[in-house]
Amino acid sequence: VDQEAAGGTARRIDAETLLKLLAPFAPFITEELWERTGHDGSVHDRGTWPDHDAELARPQRVTVAVTVNGKRRAEIE
Repeated sequence: VDQEAAGGTARRIDAETLLKLLAPFAPFITEELWERTGHDGSVHDRGTWPDHDAELARPQRVTVAVTVNGKRRAEIE
């Protein structure tokens, strides 16, 4: 019985996460499903989304190898 309850909670969290991810692409249907799952307010409310972290948006340097016919020819930074 406990495993069934835990599975139901996990499915609900998964469904909520899916609705949050789909909301920008299908706003009307996700809003309807969000309300039908028992939530007050909108799926688009700022409180349901993570805060912006400027450190994660900082540009990073990456070196990429250029290969032609399986042989390394150059590197691009």
